Amino acid sequence: MKLLYLTMLDFPRRVANRGQIMNMSEAFSKYTNFKLFMTHSYLKRSELYEYYGVEKPFSIVEVNSKKVPGKLRSLLRFFILMATFRPGVVYVREEKLAYLLSLLRIKYVYEIHEIFRANIKRQIHVIGRSLFTVAITSTLVTELDELGVDSEKVVLCNLAVKISSYVDNGDKCFDGIPESNNCVRIVYSGRFSEHKGIYTLIDAVNFLPDNYRLFLIGGFEGEKEIIQNYIEGNSLTEKIEIIGYVKHAVVHKYLKSSDILVLPNSGKAEIMRHTNPLKLYEYLAAGRPIVASDLVSLRDVVSDDIVNYFVADDSIDLARVIKSVTEDKKLSAGKVKNGLEFVRSKSWEARAKKLLQLMDVKIE
Repeated sequence: MKLLYLTMLDFPRRVANRGQIMNMSEAFSKYTNFKLFMTHSYLKRSELYEYYGVEKPFSIVEVNSKKVPGKLRSLLRFFILMATFRPGVVYVREEKLAYLLSLLRIKYVYEIHEIFRANIKRQIHVIGRSLFTVAITSTLVTELDELGVDSEKVVLCNLAVKISSYVDNGDKCFDGIPESNNCVRIVYSGRFSEHKGIYTLIDAVNFLPDNYRLFLIGGFEGEKEIIQNYIEGNSLTEKIEIIGYVKHAVVHKYLKSSDILVLPNSGKAEIMRHTNPLKLYEYLAAGRPIVASDLVSLRDVVSDDIVNYFVADDSIDLARVIKSVTEDKKLSAGKVKNGLEFVRSKSWEARAKKLLQLMDVKIE
């Protein structure tokens, strides 16, 4: 079967969705005739593969003609590709693109990450016309069922991690993160935005002993400066260090240089109802104790036999749980072991195989 992954996104960007698309593309390409269609890459092809840690390069089609205006150029290039490559299925995670495919009666699989209440009729139409729709959390499955969506159209398939990145890399410290000694190294990786709980995490440092240090990896354009001002305004520069954005391919090295990994997503943001963060799987694969917000969408994936939960948006409770992790090392080690066993089956390759098998069944 020929498979086309269609996206109108540009690469690379400091957001997780690009990493997910590249990881899934590499995994798909190992088992079928595959192409990724994107609007633009700001890097040479070899640099793009290196940026995302792609070990097996795959075919990428990029909209690169300058003779035709943007959106029209993308559509023209897409139709040419459809005529020449002739994919059996198009894989898509952007709802507007899926809607276009439904109108063109092209066979597609739609991966849904959130429910758009403002366009719910169109989204239900997209799901109904798909070969099947991939929901990344069971909370999405439940909510779609409540909306009257045909349950046979929806398949639960959580996100995954590149297991190979975390194998045989040792536990050496990486750029910017010091040797442990008497320092407890807390690491966060991701956006520095309010709905990700970054302010709750920073505020929690006020309630931690002086030997606890927080290292922040990531941040979208402009976020680092805002957070730096907040840290300085709260006189926490001695206890918090912003490492900033690093290539997707080396994130695992920073995670493995930590003592504790924190996932402090806010419970106030609507989007967190269906969150299935890539960093959760990356944290699990890193083999470090995890402290996470007690959200239904997270408990849906991992229990407190694996993760140490704190009350979402409560910096005092977050600090309490962080301290408890360091105080009860036996309990923490047991949870880490459980997490490593759990994540072994959560590879991108396993996810790709499952979805390809479903596609084969649906197009017969």
